Amino acid sequence: EVPIYISIAITVTESGVFPEDAVAQIKQAIVDYAVYDQEGVAGFPPGADVLVSRLYTPINSVPGFKVDSLQIGTSGDDLSTSDITIAWNELASFDVSRITITTD
Repeated sequence: EVPIYISIAITVTESGVFPEDAVAQIKQAIVDYAVYDQEGVAGFPPGADVLVSRLYTPINSVPGFKVDSLQIGTSGDDLSTSDITIAWNELASFDVSRITITTD
């Protein structure tokens, strides 16, 4: 397993629409989207690269904000806007504890 770290900076654009638990919702949406379901229907299967652009789908499932920046990496100290290459015998591992979201 390759641990995936994510850092997102967001700005609330519609406070009346932005849920109180939006940060938790965004984190869970990413994990739910990314976890491979063994049937190949969703997620990042073994050997699949983690594409930054694919992460916008679950992030944008929560309303009321805009994404200012999105960075990913295989450690919390080495984040960038580049995709992550996953070897054929590796699996990208997502967990809410490795997702950081800051709001403005």
